[in-house]
Amino acid sequence: MPEQNSNKNPNKVLLHRLKNTKQLTLVVDGKNTVALAEKPIFGLSVTVNEALKSKLGCLLMPGFILGWVNYLDIKSFACISNDNIYTEAAQFIHAEKNQLLLKTPIKLVALEEDMNHSKHLFTFDDIGNARNDELA
Repeated sequence: MPEQNSNKNPNKVLLHRLKNTKQLTLVVDGKNTVALAEKPIFGLSVTVNEALKSKLGCLLMPGFILGWVNYLDIKSFACISNDNIYTEAAQFIHAEKNQLLLKTPIKLVALEEDMNHSKHLFTFDDIGNARNDELA
């Protein structure tokens, strides 16, 4: 049975955490502007896809549109673990034709509500090391 974890969960929703996974938060560097919307917002560095709200607790597969970027290099993103270790976000995401796309399967854990202020976009489980029976 999955562990229950509510760390970094702004909505105080009880979420299930998979065993053998690493929880990471996708962040963007501080000079960029961020918002949540259903389509790209002109003038912002990053628009996070509002569809993520309905995907909390779900597995997201490669190719899922996480959002849109406006003249922003993928090196402006990073992933932070719960113990503050930074990982290159390019392991998980890539940009193509101004779309921010998922590169590997993840489980979406939490969506940051004040992402423009915090620069934290969302928290996810890297399911690369999860067992198949946990993903069912």
